[in-house]
Amino acid sequence: MKESDLVELDKALREGEFLQALESEDDLGAVIRAHIHIEQHLILLLEALLRHPEHIINNLNFANRVRLAASLGGIKSEFIEPLIAIGNIRNKFAHKLNTELSAELVNNIYEKYSFTGKEAIQRGFNMINERRPPGKKYSSFETVEPRAKFDMLATSTRALLIMARFQVNELIASGQITI
Repeated sequence: MKESDLVELDKALREGEFLQALESEDDLGAVIRAHIHIEQHLILLLEALLRHPEHIINNLNFANRVRLAASLGGIKSEFIEPLIAIGNIRNKFAHKLNTELSAELVNNIYEKYSFTGKEAIQRGFNMINERRPPGKKYSSFETVEPRAKFDMLATSTRALLIMARFQVNELIASGQITI
């Protein structure tokens, strides 16, 4: 990966608008905005993978976009279920009044990750937790309140899609994938 790609990747991962949206919204706003950002990165990944994405992307729902990205090799199959779980939470918020981010809803996303996915999330949690002030640290990921846990999972999932898109673009640029 070229230096300019690394700078762009770092910028995309730290995108302030996404983090600000998660922090400044109520549960409904955070879930909807997180889903919008995640779906946008999924669409960008599909656009990189498809010769004529305009013929199919807009005709698919979120779950089918996820499955298509996996079918094309853009994401590992192990990430299908966690992504769909985020879409399902978004649907609950969009279609049922007074939905709240419960431990059950958020833990369902986490449980959909594979062992290696959970390990990556735990590493991210440990890095975030180390930056928390003394007396404010969590004893474990399991003790994190649902909203904060959702924010961490949404951030990790978004990062996964950004990384996947950069990897696909790198493979295309090197000629290892032709579109």
